[in-house]
Amino acid sequence: MEVSEFEDLLDLHGGDLARWPAAARAQAEALLAASPQARRLHDDMLAVETVLRCTPAPSAGADAIAARATRHRQETPARRLALRAGWAVAAMIVLAVGLSVGAHAPVERDVSPARMMASALDGGVADVE
Repeated sequence: MEVSEFEDLLDLHGGDLARWPAAARAQAEALLAASPQARRLHDDMLAVETVLRCTPAPSAGADAIAARATRHRQETPARRLALRAGWAVAAMIVLAVGLSVGAHAPVERDVSPARMMASALDGGVADVE
């Protein structure tokens, strides 16, 4: 028996070799005597089984546990709409804040478009008229 086969059987039958089929048990015992890697895998399985035995069972019924185990987010048209609406609301808030700030900012009404362009290009106010 190879270590990989032993590992598969360990996952299938557990760490208690008495529960294994007789032929597989005999091969597993021989492998455990010869392979430190197999012994480490077996010890790990026994430790996991001990923890599982000592862990209290959840208080919910079997149906509730099954429902929780299979629950996952599902992509539905309503969920897609809610996600898009969330971004739309955020964009509207940003727009409203921008309009509010722009409405209350002082505006120079006597600045010509040419002066604004020159100011933007030169980095300062230029006399262009």
